[in-house]
Amino acid sequence: MVHWHSIGLGIMSGMRSMSALAFVGNHINRYGPNRLKKTRFRWITGRTASTLLTLMAATELAADKSPFVPNRTDPAPLTGRIVTGALSAAIWNAYKKRPVWEGLIAGGVAAAFGTFAAFHLRRAAVQRLGIPDPAAAMAEDALVIGSGIGLLYE
Repeated sequence: MVHWHSIGLGIMSGMRSMSALAFVGNHINRYGPNRLKKTRFRWITGRTASTLLTLMAATELAADKSPFVPNRTDPAPLTGRIVTGALSAAIWNAYKKRPVWEGLIAGGVAAAFGTFAAFHLRRAAVQRLGIPDPAAAMAEDALVIGSGIGLLYE
């Protein structure tokens, strides 16, 4: 049975590729790093990994406002989002003692969906509603951060 956490983490990755991994890493390091010590995901249980993921996510939030960042729907960014969505959901499932493969599939598919949905919603907000792109991007950032808190710190 696919859990909403896997889908939510995938959608978050589609919106901001590193955010879901950062939230998962921070949560696990705060509340139960020993749960993954004997798994292939033990790398995320270190303070260094958690800090690095958080810095990467914060950098992405800032870089997203730049006109030089490629479209999230281009092949390379899309692939990265699918990979981070699948990985974050798989790690969360391992942490929760659920099937890792379910997280991989649900997180990856949800990341692809989230990528295109967020792209089109943001574009519509800018073009049809006249919202400045930086404001739409910041609203998207707030949604990602709120989703991470809501999903993992329920």
